[in-house]
Amino acid sequence: MGNYERQFIGRVPPPHAHETSEYFPLSTEDIALIQGLADLRRRAHALSQQSSRLVDRLGGDRQQYSAVLEQIGQLSDGQVNTAERMLPEHIDTLERKGDAVAEQLPNLAANVYAMAAAAVLDTAPERARALWEKATACQLRADELPRHSPAALLPSARILGVQRRLLDQKLLPTPDRIAAAIGTSAVDASVDRVQLFADYALVLPEDQRSNFLTHIPEAQRNEIGILLDNAVAASGAKHDQHVAVQGRTKSQLETALAEPGAAEDRVMVKLLTDTITSLGGEDSKRLLQELGRLGIKRVQDSEQHQDKMSYAARIIRGLGEMDRALGGMAAMKLLAKKELPDKLFTYFVRRLTQADEGTTAYLTAQTADYIDSPEKRTKNLPFLRQLIARYPNQFNTVLDTLAQIPQYDPSEHQAEVFQAIEDLDSITPIIFERYRKADAAGKKALAERIRQLKPAFFRNTPIGDILPFADQDILVEMVYLAYKPIDMSFEDIQRLMQSVEDHTDQLDQYTFPENGYDFRPFSQKKFVVADRKFVDGDRLRGHRALLEKQLPTDDAGRAQLEELLVRLAKAGTEFQPAELAIMLSVMGGDEMVRRFQQRYADLQPAQYYQYIAESQEIFGVYFDDHYHERLANFLSANPKIQARIAKILSAEDRKATIKKKLGKDGKDVDWDNLAIPQGIAQLFGTLLGSKTLKGLREQLRTEGNKFVQVDATDSDDATTVQTKNLKAYISKNAGSFFAKASAGICTAEDIGLFEREDHFHINIVENDETVRGNIQAYIIDEGDGRQSLVLRGFNPNTDFLERVDAGAFCEEVLRIARKFQEDNGLAKLYITEPLPAWHALSNREPVTRYLTGKYVKEKQSKPHQLQIASSTSISTLYHIPAPETKPSKR
Repeated sequence: MGNYERQFIGRVPPPHAHETSEYFPLSTEDIALIQGLADLRRRAHALSQQSSRLVDRLGGDRQQYSAVLEQIGQLSDGQVNTAERMLPEHIDTLERKGDAVAEQLPNLAANVYAMAAAAVLDTAPERARALWEKATACQLRADELPRHSPAALLPSARILGVQRRLLDQKLLPTPDRIAAAIGTSAVDASVDRVQLFADYALVLPEDQRSNFLTHIPEAQRNEIGILLDNAVAASGAKHDQHVAVQGRTKSQLETALAEPGAAEDRVMVKLLTDTITSLGGEDSKRLLQELGRLGIKRVQDSEQHQDKMSYAARIIRGLGEMDRALGGMAAMKLLAKKELPDKLFTYFVRRLTQADEGTTAYLTAQTADYIDSPEKRTKNLPFLRQLIARYPNQFNTVLDTLAQIPQYDPSEHQAEVFQAIEDLDSITPIIFERYRKADAAGKKALAERIRQLKPAFFRNTPIGDILPFADQDILVEMVYLAYKPIDMSFEDIQRLMQSVEDHTDQLDQYTFPENGYDFRPFSQKKFVVADRKFVDGDRLRGHRALLEKQLPTDDAGRAQLEELLVRLAKAGTEFQPAELAIMLSVMGGDEMVRRFQQRYADLQPAQYYQYIAESQEIFGVYFDDHYHERLANFLSANPKIQARIAKILSAEDRKATIKKKLGKDGKDVDWDNLAIPQGIAQLFGTLLGSKTLKGLREQLRTEGNKFVQVDATDSDDATTVQTKNLKAYISKNAGSFFAKASAGICTAEDIGLFEREDHFHINIVENDETVRGNIQAYIIDEGDGRQSLVLRGFNPNTDFLERVDAGAFCEEVLRIARKFQEDNGLAKLYITEPLPAWHALSNREPVTRYLTGKYVKEKQSKPHQLQIASSTSISTLYHIPAPETKPSKR
């Protein structure tokens, strides 16, 4: 226990008035028994962790080790194996064998000594203790040797089992004596009563906790109870204790947040938070998230609110220690509170600015320049605080832009910066440079010109010449502001704009409105859980937890990921959730994954349907498209890990095993290139996707099938669609190339596809400002002189799909497509086959489900070979018939 715990214990007075400096209620034997039982608990917990880590390091299927792991558990619990009962002469033989090999083979000696001790414990306890001591001494030497099998832990388990049975023969002191000893102010110098308390916390059964606390003075009972739970959590709480400790800790923190004020409560909140973080698990993370949100809610009394904010800061810090991503999201909300003291603001800004190799910090590295000295903090904190409170999503963009202006001090130009953001919606380097150099009238004129120009970027108007010669340098920034592509940096757009050209002339022969089609995906439908169906929210949150880890940057984290990859190379595809989270951490910094985490940080039942749909996309199409790329980057940055895996995969028998396991799923694996990062990553992505994630994908599909569509008016939690000024623009200007990236589509950089004359985009735009979706369109020849329209890639943005019904979105796209078909004399309207491996129809699961369920019918199919990307074709189209018209009433 540390200083905080000692402060608590130090406040507990002697509970018995008759105590004197000569009085101590426990004997030396009592203390030794408590210490021994506590040591047993800690060692058993350590053995459990050690066995789990060893199995992880060895790789392969965990099931193959289940028998030996079960035996380890039984032996450490002190269970007697009847098959190992022995005659006295056999015990003598075992002891002599142990004596003979004790120096050369200490692990073997420890095992035979412990086996002999267990056999004679009931009949000759003194001899059993002597044998146990021999076993323990050998085991200490064996601990320095490497272990290559879980069976190597059997001696440790036997030793623990014997120790447990030896200690079980003794009686613990009564609870009143323990309480008196902990409260005694004058203690023998050899007794550390704080450590004594920590030891007793591990010995005290959960069902006897209340009885023990009745012997503690009422004024200190709550504090002692907190310390009990803290000690238990730190040493591996068993399942029943985990649940009980978490429940008590939650209640105590809620009380502290509801009634903030006492100075010592800060110590208590720190201890309670540490207890939750020590418990670990996804349930503990969710609890800290919930408490953090509760903590930043304002209360009337200003002093109480300051205390409450300090409690919230401690809780959010604990969450960050458990989970960098979740802690970052919570900290950003805390930083937006004007009541947060400068000291805490600076502390969290520093934490959120930190990033190591392979991770993405929440705040740009430029932030550090504003707070790296007391003078700078005094000057810049007001600006930083206002920026993060008013424009948290633009914080990084603003600071990165300002950093490019020499000698620009935002603390002296704060009004100018915020006025620019308000006038321009966002600031980028060249545009802001022009803005700040203009006079008041010029600033307004520039902002108005930007607003007028922005919609033109969505129309089928060439953008290469859309700006006057003097404005050509802001072209890339205008494209960035208009399309805001996902997972594309400003630098990516600069690079691609050198190759992407306007192809608006390819649409000159077609008729469509220059200012776009009105897009009205109105629906009074809502997905709700069907009668007598239950959606397991905890299971869904567990799926989200698989995406919470960031790519490891320390040696220990990289070693952990390495061992899991080695297991995968050995054809092991069964992983525990915590292990799979580490495997998926290579995608943890991706913008789509981060947005998903932020959107569902506090998953509520009303979000389940959309959450499941987005989960299916991330664990399906997004994983298939991106995981191998991220893993290849990691392997390239860690050549030693790559070399180790390549060596394993070079064995022909190993390759044959993996090929057999994959079967037809391995048809696209490049088996001749398993020595390079890209080849390894492709194989591992296939293994994880087709084997490891198969069950998860089926679970998500099952959960999604529990929902039915109902009228909004018939459902209490159903809501109608709310949208603002949506337009569907047909375009092939250079800006439209980035519309796919705005929707997070994997073919976002396929320039060859964009250049084809038979291909164009339908972009859904809101308020002439933001791309909300992208649909891929193709003109095909029917073979009889007629042409038809084919649509694929119905891809609304994931956050937009939260606001609209997938079916209503599809029907509105089809309505506009029919209008284009009719206006241009096209014979028919088709959609493509789904092509699941490529997600030809849509990346969004609800959209695919709707379109396939309603329109992918055999009777409407048409064989047709159509290349839909530079390397992918479909072979079947499905005709979309004109909607039936109801006869008019007379």
